[in-house]
Amino acid sequence: MKNANSYSKDSQKAVTQYRSTGRFEQSRENEAVVNAKYQAMEVLDFLLTFQRNLRLKAFVTKFKICEQNAVRRKPGGVMEPLMYETYNPHDRAKKAMRKQKNILKEVKEMFNSSSIFDIESTTSVLMDLSDYKYDKMVTKSLDILNKLYSSQSDMFRLAKEAQILLTHDSARVHREVQRSLPVLRRLAKQKLNDQQVLLMSEILDELAEFCHLPKTPEEPHFMNQNIMISHGTLQIVLDILSQEIDAKLVEQQYQGMTTIFKKTLYLMSLLTRENTTVQERLFDQLDTLLSVQIVPSHLAIALQEKDKVTYIVFIANQTTCLKVHSKQIQKIVMLASRHQSEAPEFLELLKVLVKVEGLDLTIKRNQALVMKYIMQNFKKAAYVLDQPREEREKILTNKTEPGHLAYFIRLVDLLATCAEGENKFIESLCQTILPVEELLWIMNHENIDSNLKKPFVKFMVWVYMKPAGNLAESGAADLQHDKRVWDFISLTTHAINQLADAILRHAERTSTLLKKPPDPSFVSDPENVKDVLHGSLFFILEAVLPFLEAIIVFFKLLFLKINYAIMIYLKRFFYMFNYAAMIYFKDFEFRVFYTLFYSADKDLYPIEIEHTDTLANGLMLFCEATGPYLTNPAHMKAVVGTLTILVSSSSSQKGSFVGVVEKFCQEMKIGDTKSAVRKGNMEYYANELELNAKFLTFSINTSVVHVGHNTVQAQMKYRSKREYTGIGTNEELPLGDEFQNLCKCFINSHEKKPAKKYAPAKKLLEQLEISAKLVRKAVSTTPSQQELDIKCMQILRALVHHEERKLPEDWDTMTSEAKIKKQLQHIKEVQNSINSHDFVNKVLPHIARRSDAIAREVLGFLSIMLFNANRDVQKAMLEYFLSTREEVFFMAVRDRMQISTNSIKEKRSLLAQHQARVKEAMMNLGSFQTSISTGKKALQMIQAYELRLKREKMQGWRALSRAKEPTVDSKSKKKRKKSFDKKSKKVIQSNGVSRDLSNEALLKSPDANDIIHEMELVDVNVEDEKVAEDMIASMDEGVVDMLEYKDDGYIELVLKLLARICDGQHEGLQNYLREQPDNIKSFNIIGETAQFLNVVYATINHRTIDLVIQLLDTLNEFCSGNQENRVVVYDKKVVDYINFILRAGEMIDCPPEKVLELRQSIAAVIISLIEENGPGKSQVAKEVKDTLDKEAIYRCMTTCYEMHQAEKPKLEDVLKPEGGGYLQSARRDRRMD
Repeated sequence: MKNANSYSKDSQKAVTQYRSTGRFEQSRENEAVVNAKYQAMEVLDFLLTFQRNLRLKAFVTKFKICEQNAVRRKPGGVMEPLMYETYNPHDRAKKAMRKQKNILKEVKEMFNSSSIFDIESTTSVLMDLSDYKYDKMVTKSLDILNKLYSSQSDMFRLAKEAQILLTHDSARVHREVQRSLPVLRRLAKQKLNDQQVLLMSEILDELAEFCHLPKTPEEPHFMNQNIMISHGTLQIVLDILSQEIDAKLVEQQYQGMTTIFKKTLYLMSLLTRENTTVQERLFDQLDTLLSVQIVPSHLAIALQEKDKVTYIVFIANQTTCLKVHSKQIQKIVMLASRHQSEAPEFLELLKVLVKVEGLDLTIKRNQALVMKYIMQNFKKAAYVLDQPREEREKILTNKTEPGHLAYFIRLVDLLATCAEGENKFIESLCQTILPVEELLWIMNHENIDSNLKKPFVKFMVWVYMKPAGNLAESGAADLQHDKRVWDFISLTTHAINQLADAILRHAERTSTLLKKPPDPSFVSDPENVKDVLHGSLFFILEAVLPFLEAIIVFFKLLFLKINYAIMIYLKRFFYMFNYAAMIYFKDFEFRVFYTLFYSADKDLYPIEIEHTDTLANGLMLFCEATGPYLTNPAHMKAVVGTLTILVSSSSSQKGSFVGVVEKFCQEMKIGDTKSAVRKGNMEYYANELELNAKFLTFSINTSVVHVGHNTVQAQMKYRSKREYTGIGTNEELPLGDEFQNLCKCFINSHEKKPAKKYAPAKKLLEQLEISAKLVRKAVSTTPSQQELDIKCMQILRALVHHEERKLPEDWDTMTSEAKIKKQLQHIKEVQNSINSHDFVNKVLPHIARRSDAIAREVLGFLSIMLFNANRDVQKAMLEYFLSTREEVFFMAVRDRMQISTNSIKEKRSLLAQHQARVKEAMMNLGSFQTSISTGKKALQMIQAYELRLKREKMQGWRALSRAKEPTVDSKSKKKRKKSFDKKSKKVIQSNGVSRDLSNEALLKSPDANDIIHEMELVDVNVEDEKVAEDMIASMDEGVVDMLEYKDDGYIELVLKLLARICDGQHEGLQNYLREQPDNIKSFNIIGETAQFLNVVYATINHRTIDLVIQLLDTLNEFCSGNQENRVVVYDKKVVDYINFILRAGEMIDCPPEKVLELRQSIAAVIISLIEENGPGKSQVAKEVKDTLDKEAIYRCMTTCYEMHQAEKPKLEDVLKPEGGGYLQSARRDRRMD
């Protein structure tokens, strides 16, 4: 290499130019160097992984020392408290801060000792490599730079997923998986020969065995699942299933692949059983999974089947059921139509999408979509229903191929599930598909197996017995005295009596059979007692009992409609004598009216009375026989509820009923429902689970302490009391020095002018442009590339965010101050420096990507770039819209709004269904006679038991994963024990005999409290009101939180962005959001946003109030200075919704500050609607004035004046329904104009 002094002047100039720019350009000479440097970066990537693993090993060693010292009662150092749930890493007390500094010192020493790179020199090399004009060099260098400055946070992320193995079995599984996975990974994307198929099959079988408990495939092995997932098994499974293989060539060339795909789907289902985190990861790959063509039946089973394989993506997962796209539902219906009898399991998959398992609630959107696509493909999707009766009879009597029967049964079950929830339109469709005559023919057919009748009885209940439409139109009004209905009741009465006798003879078999229902299309062998008993048991419990309960209520409803005139007189009667009794009339009409007006005519219909009495007596015998063996709460409730209603409607002796129910309560198995194998394994792994819980807690607490507190002072080292970022919000940024130092890499700190200071940020935008090109070409991106894109946008956002955080909290009230003006100008210059690199063209296309995380970052970045109405950025956005004529942004905004609308409506519907269930349970409680109040206690007891089962199911093995502090020392234990012995002994009464439980083994059981509670439920007399309150509380627990509002479509961020786009009355963007005349399809975003208020205005609470405030602020920006937008907003009935909010009074559990902010936003919207004069403008103002609730305005003004007179008005007083503020007065003045 020549010395610099040996070059001539011109040569030196050329060398300098080459070093500064020429070597980065694309050329043949540079290509070899680029490839060599790229390979060197691959090595660097490997070394970074090695460094991360070194740090993880050091971190585990620290935990090991702390844990061992805790066990030995030795001082464990400053980090020992981090192992326990009680430690608070967010504590800012002085004493806590001192301890956190010591912890931070230890963690930094650990990271420094395990570091193998010099950060500064490596950074300068990587920044230099990012200047090459090769896309792969830019991407790779920025990716490694991101990993370099994320190595510490990556270590913590890995630690949270890591497993510490304590038992010999776990260590053995780890070694076996470690040995097998390299082979599986190598073969995952290959077309295999026979030998490779055999090898891969053996590996898949071995891994599948690890995923469940020994000899019990239905019981997941929690520890082994986590070991395999932490090894990356799930990604290998997806790689195998993502292979593109032509189904037509399977028989000719790829016969072995059918076996591999079946085994892979089975393994995938086992890996995800009872694991919602993995289910949601697989949901993101749903399109890939639905493209599997080789084994459609096994795919459908893997995606939903409970007994054969697993709840993989949708069962018991409300989130994924709500998020599923309409095109995905359509694809599943098309797969069912195409494969028909070859894969009837697709219909069961659709049923799981329609009804949330566990919550037992239907999703109306999914119901409508499934029915829509079935009707569109009726000839294929419902081919069995399109055949003549003779053919259908052959199918139902099992005289054709089994696949047709399986498809028929599952199709009717799916249609019945779609009709649940009283949907009038779907009911009318179902009534045309299966008329009542057809159903009664099937229900009374002697040669059709009882198990096959279940979906048809369910169809009858939901389509005809519980209709939302007119009873006369459906033909259900004639069912009351229909001979075929009473023939079916007679038939089932006979079956119930026979079944009760069979249960008494085969008690042991009954207990086993009740644990698992038969296959939907199972046909019993008449000669096989076990088969007959199995099918009959579930037919009675899951079809007949709900039918009987529904038909009694149905008959009551008929009589209420027939005697409507009598009901009116009855209401007047109540009103004249006791106005308060009107409150209870709705409950009264279903109880008293039935007893007053419904009595079967003994002369005309004597057989009905006889059937009712026989049925009640038979059901009591059935209850007595099955009581000791029932473990399913739904079956228990069906037996008690139906029996109670039926006995109260018949002439049977109430005393015998009380005896039966009391015996039923005493014999109910409400103890531990875990299988012996599961319980034994949980005990075996208890210490390992507890140790892993401590390590997880240790990792989380250490990572929180390491990144520091969420303040501007702690993160940016700038004196301010403001929060740095909103934790848990859509605009959250990473915390910690790593992220701050990474941001500094893209800032020239020695430059003063923003344009030069932030010039390196251009590299981040180049990377986003490279990714946008790949997206346009439909090239699939890797997870690491998605992470890099997200980090690029976070850094760009942080560059502006850091300057915005330097403003005081209330800066918008001090905009005239010189210091604030200077900082706002500086923020604008930072925004413009980023905007100068064509940021809109490089960032906006990413909003159309499927990844929610990327879409969120795009929205957040655009929002911060438009902070304080930056005209240059607004101009750039408008120019982009006009030049590209792309609909991507508007379509994405509309889709996000649609996602949020669907989510809110569905959760509201689910909550309404849940409340209806609670109300129905209360009505059932209220309808019981006092003499049979035992039914109340039985139902309450079952409800408590069901709640406990739900808790166990939700927690599973995680119930043992608790990081608790060690108990106090033995001396204090002895003292506590003595005082306990002296002071009190636990005494309860069981069956009237006092018992001292202080020495009972029951108290040592972890479930002791539950068992005592259950015993108290049976033995203690509870007031009716208390019973009702307890039942409501138990039904609400664990359900209401799941149905609360969540910002699913990032709608608050979308609305914030729309507001900032129009901020400062930018007329061009205001108009373009309303109409895009240069596009093929125009989206009225103004109208869509105004219409969204219709979705949220009626349910404002502490969770939704921020959304409503942001929505009103956005509407305010739309209307300010734009007459056309005012007209659109007014036409969408916004003022009517505002009236509703003003009249509603106090908001439920909303902070007073938020309520005040809401009213200020309302006032601002109305001022924007009426603030201008003119021919058209005054007309809108007059219409607003006429529509607005004047009384509400007067109340606001009056209270505002009264508060103004007081010396120190309380905020709560201002916020009463009458409260208003200055804007209310301004609104009054404008109205008077």
